[in-house]
Amino acid sequence: IRKDASSGIEWAKSINDVINLGNKFTLSEAKNKLDIAAKLKFTCSEFNELRKAYQSAKAWSKKVKKSGLNEGSAQIYHIKELIKEHESFHISMPTEIDALNQALRGYCICRRPYEGFMIGCDDCDEWYHGACVGVTQAQCEKIDKYLCTRCCVKKMFKNASNTIAGVIRKWCDHKELTKSRSQASQKHQRKIREKKREIVKWKDELQNNVVKLRELKSEELHVLNSTSSIPQSADAPPNQVGSSISLKISDRNNNIVKATAALEQCNRRLEELSEVGIKRKAIMDQEDAFEYTFRYWCVMLKTKVLVPETTEFAEKSRPCPS
Repeated sequence: IRKDASSGIEWAKSINDVINLGNKFTLSEAKNKLDIAAKLKFTCSEFNELRKAYQSAKAWSKKVKKSGLNEGSAQIYHIKELIKEHESFHISMPTEIDALNQALRGYCICRRPYEGFMIGCDDCDEWYHGACVGVTQAQCEKIDKYLCTRCCVKKMFKNASNTIAGVIRKWCDHKELTKSRSQASQKHQRKIREKKREIVKWKDELQNNVVKLRELKSEELHVLNSTSSIPQSADAPPNQVGSSISLKISDRNNNIVKATAALEQCNRRLEELSEVGIKRKAIMDQEDAFEYTFRYWCVMLKTKVLVPETTEFAEKSRPCPS
């Protein structure tokens, strides 16, 4: 009896120490403490208070699950009430309270909590209210990859920066200029060679269909001559061989029209590429005429704005505050 009484006093003291210091039990710790008290078969005010706190915490956990937090349909005022209620407990529920605080975190361009239909950016993982970005749930289902406005601007800025860096490298180093022009010329020549191959392909296709068409017409004429010499009754079925040849002739004519149109399109594209090549040559001649000016401007831009040599130059290149 003395041993059980001593254990009970120590148990009650441990409960009082935690409560008086303002600390909290976890749900599992509170359950273990209650199990120990149940084995000792004694009750006291501390036991009653802990049991009441344990039951309140369990009931509160069920309220959190029913609030619609996991579905994103929980109301903000309800979330705040649950957080306020948790603060009065002697038992801490870290998983639930973290989820509630996360729901009150600022999202979207409006920096308001997670509420209603929201869409996530596939690049930065930020979430946006559908009403704020003008996207409905029906539209969202048709979107394969959504990029928010911030990521779109960031992507455009990065592309513009890469373009500027390419121009700077091109005019600050003669080797880079030669390399850039060589790559552009090779890309242009590849397009020309590709179109020339397509022209040869469609010419062969056209010639092949013309030859086949002549053969079919000759065959059709032969069939007509052979059938015209044979008398037929009014109830006789139409000549199936002649009908089959007519269908083949129609298919060949369609193929010839298709090949002719494709050939004309390829020729037009080849002419356009030739004109592009002439314009590129004219632009290169103009660039060479102003090469010194371009080089000087790019070097100044690089040293005074993009990669300043000193901190003073860096500060001067920054936008002035309004």
